[in-house]
Amino acid sequence: MLFEDWIEKQLLKPFPEDVIAINFNLYETDDENEFDAQIVGCAHYDANNDDWACNAIFSSGEDLFQFRSDDWESALSDFKNILCNYLRTHSKTTLNNFEYISFGFVDGDLITIKPEKF
Repeated sequence: MLFEDWIEKQLLKPFPEDVIAINFNLYETDDENEFDAQIVGCAHYDANNDDWACNAIFSSGEDLFQFRSDDWESALSDFKNILCNYLRTHSKTTLNNFEYISFGFVDGDLITIKPEKF
C-alpha cells in the first residue's frame, strides 16, 4: 500500500478535538529490512521530552503502514522523505492542520518536522 493511501484512510477517522500533535511511531519487524509505522495523536507536545507521544488519545492501532529499508538508520531517513514529500505535495491535507508532527522509533528519539521547515 502506498503511504498516500494509508494516511488518507487514517485521516478519514474522527480525531478527538484535543489533538494538537501527531507522531508516527516506527517499529522494526521480524522480517529483515521491513518496518511499520503507526500514527498517534496527542493533546500535548513537549519539545524537551519525547514521552509526550506516549499519551495518545488517537491511534491507528494495528492498521500499520509497512515499508522496506536497508536498516533502522535508513528507515528513519526513508520515512522522513516519504512523510515530507506527502506534506509538500498535499498542502491541503488534514495532516497539515496539526500544530506538531514528528516521527521516530518507539524506543528512540523523535524527530520533529513541524513546526520546523521540511
